[in-house]
Amino acid sequence: MKIFMQDLELAFSELNDANYSDEVYLAFDNMLSKLKEDERGYVHFKKVEEFYFDGLTNDDKQTLKKEINKYIVA
Repeated sequence: MKIFMQDLELAFSELNDANYSDEVYLAFDNMLSKLKEDERGYVHFKKVEEFYFDGLTNDDKQTLKKEINKYIVA
C-alpha cells in the first residue's frame, strides 16, 4: 500500500495533540523522520500500525487508522 506524504500529514492533523507531552512529540518526530518518500511523493507501507508511535492514545490510533484509510492507494 502507499499514501501521499501530504495526505499522511493531513491524517496526522486530525489527532488530538493537546494532551501529548514533549516525549510523545519526540516519538512522533522520530517516527516521521524514518519515513521515506519515493520519487512521486508516496510513502509505502504494509499496515497502518507502522505510523503509530510511543504515547499515541487508543482513540487517536483509531482516528489515524480511519483517516489514513481514506487516502490509501493500493
